[in-house]
Amino acid sequence: MTRLEVKKYAALAAVRSGEALHWLGCLKGDPSVLEWLVHYGFPQLARALNRGSASCSQGLPQLEGKHLLLYKHPLPGETQARLAYEYVLAEFVRFLEQGDRAVVESESAGHVVLWFPLEAPSDPGLWLEERWRAFLEELTSAQGFRRTFVLALNSAKLAGGAGFSTLETPIFNHSHALSIAGLYWLAMRKGLEVNRRDLEEANILAKKALEESDAKNASKLREEEAKKREKALSFQEQVRSGVERLIKNYPNSRTAQTFRVVLGGSVDLQTLPDRLRARNPQIYYEVEQAARGYGPTAREQLNSARGDIFPKIIWEMVRLAEGEYELYTLTPLLSTNAFVSGFRPAGDSHGRFCYSCGKVLDRNNPTFKSRRLLFEAPEQRAQSAGSSGPVEVCAVCAGLSLLGPVKLTAETQVVRLGGWADVREEARRALERQVLNELGASAGDYIGLRATESDSQRRPAPEVWGRKHYALAKLALTLPPEVFQRGLEVYLYNKGSEVRLSPSTLFATAVFSRAYRQEIRLRDDLNRRLGRAVRYFDRGRWLFGEYELLLGLAEGGFDTNELPAIQREVEEARGSLMEVLMKGDEQAKKEAQKQRHIVGYASLLYAFTEEARRALQKRSDLKLEDRDRELKKLIQLADAEPALFLNRASAARATPEGTEGYGYDEVRLYWDERHQYGYRWAKELLEEADQKFGQSLSREGQAEIEGRPTRFLSLRPEDLSAVYAWLITQYPSPADWRGFLYQVKLFLFTRYPRLLQD
Repeated sequence: MTRLEVKKYAALAAVRSGEALHWLGCLKGDPSVLEWLVHYGFPQLARALNRGSASCSQGLPQLEGKHLLLYKHPLPGETQARLAYEYVLAEFVRFLEQGDRAVVESESAGHVVLWFPLEAPSDPGLWLEERWRAFLEELTSAQGFRRTFVLALNSAKLAGGAGFSTLETPIFNHSHALSIAGLYWLAMRKGLEVNRRDLEEANILAKKALEESDAKNASKLREEEAKKREKALSFQEQVRSGVERLIKNYPNSRTAQTFRVVLGGSVDLQTLPDRLRARNPQIYYEVEQAARGYGPTAREQLNSARGDIFPKIIWEMVRLAEGEYELYTLTPLLSTNAFVSGFRPAGDSHGRFCYSCGKVLDRNNPTFKSRRLLFEAPEQRAQSAGSSGPVEVCAVCAGLSLLGPVKLTAETQVVRLGGWADVREEARRALERQVLNELGASAGDYIGLRATESDSQRRPAPEVWGRKHYALAKLALTLPPEVFQRGLEVYLYNKGSEVRLSPSTLFATAVFSRAYRQEIRLRDDLNRRLGRAVRYFDRGRWLFGEYELLLGLAEGGFDTNELPAIQREVEEARGSLMEVLMKGDEQAKKEAQKQRHIVGYASLLYAFTEEARRALQKRSDLKLEDRDRELKKLIQLADAEPALFLNRASAARATPEGTEGYGYDEVRLYWDERHQYGYRWAKELLEEADQKFGQSLSREGQAEIEGRPTRFLSLRPEDLSAVYAWLITQYPSPADWRGFLYQVKLFLFTRYPRLLQD
């Protein structure tokens, strides 16, 4: 049964919950049905299925639902606006699924087909409008706003310097207005706090100047005191003149009446919050409650410490709090008819168009200026304009861009999750566990990756490694590796385009980085070895990447007692990566075959290097460093012809007294869980070479090792030569063959991490 069919049965069970217990038991073997039952609002059915209360007595019913085709609003070209559109569209589709027990049967950039378990809406147009209004009420409610706009402001600084001025956006409802007023309240408190601190510091400096006996130091203190006091008094004067100017521009507004009362005469500016509360306790209590949703990062988003901006902030706060605004209703982003008109035509035109979506702007509908909070690059040079600056956008783009919880900034990268819904949900849960303290904003399938790591020169990791490779490392070390095996797709928004991140690269980075104990930042700097490994993995050069991680492990030092556990994890990672590659396209399968050959041949060589290592350990005439040097020389010959390698391996048994026991008639490659795939692929290589040359190369036996029966392969020097000769036929190009042998040598070094610690 397909995943789509399981989801449809879950939707049908939600519609017919009374009789579903008689057939839900037929789906007990599929764990995803539990998640879908919860998705459709029936956790009690999921619990019944878990307890075994649901039976299969009636068998599964027929799926005979109805379909409804809906068209999507065209996505804008501006990246951040497009992210917001996609997020709102995805949330609306999820809202329809959960509220109407619908199932998305197919979807593209331009359409979505909904399947209803029983009957589709009789009047789709009216139904869609009603559901859209209900969705907007939920999305722009206080709770919904915390999941979108508030989350975006709390996650990362959206503008450089001191921050924004006021927001320019349509207002959807009273909760929406209160949420924005709460941000302004927080900004007001920040501005007043800075002003109060400046005055206090000026008073402290004045007191120190009076107490200072040295005339020169006292003069310096008085100069500093004068600057601080002038700054504080100048701020207050700018605020008063700014408010008076706004009152003059809007003399009959309720906002003007409020300010005439709360800031009239010579009222102390620091008492403004108390005077507002006294004038309208209920309203400003709600505003303060809304302000509590914003964190320290959001507090710094607005530049309220400037005297020319502060009046605009408090004016907007009072205007929104006291309801002096017009409500704007967003048009639905889904329709029963295709969106085919009202957009900018191709070619040059002198008309007015929305910079974001290209919609024709007319005088009857409000327009807004592009701002950094709403768009990635608001400063644009409009057609036929002489300079760049903020451009016009329609109310839909301005409103939806504000609701987008994931923003593109210098320190934030945006990724979108794709693939099956249950896999995306598992990935979302894993990411959201780290959202508040590490990653950034999370909204549905969209995740903002905040670069919390930097190098020793404080350059952000994406700037040093590149945005794509940082995103690969960050996601790989955050998500459980299993989600990449199960088909999770990840897309990175980079410079206005959507870049697919390879699942095999993500998986390799995830499993090998964990196995080799590597993190993005190590020892007060970025982990350059991990950065290089990710680049190699992204190019499909798996062993090069693994070797870089091994060097990182060796350079950082490791406990030799921990080495067996590390080697087991690495071997499990290698086998899992092979499975991922074998499920990929033809190129991935060819790469998997090549990796199998490299590891298999290197494992055959490993049998001889181990015999040489044991022989070197018995030589009392050599120091430890001399033995290690001899072993390194032997591994360096792994890319040579077998005769040269075998001669060097045999030399390890030579002694000062002579060459007694010189050479090898036979060595053994023992099975070990730390090298199980190497053993298996070495055996397969022997069998393949045997078929080519008609020799009996694969001889497997069993011996007692530490009291346990252990399999082994019995190898002779001619076996190595035969496999070498067969492999040359598989990689006839000289360049390919040299690359193959070089990777064999790298892999052989991974078996001896201690040799790389110097």
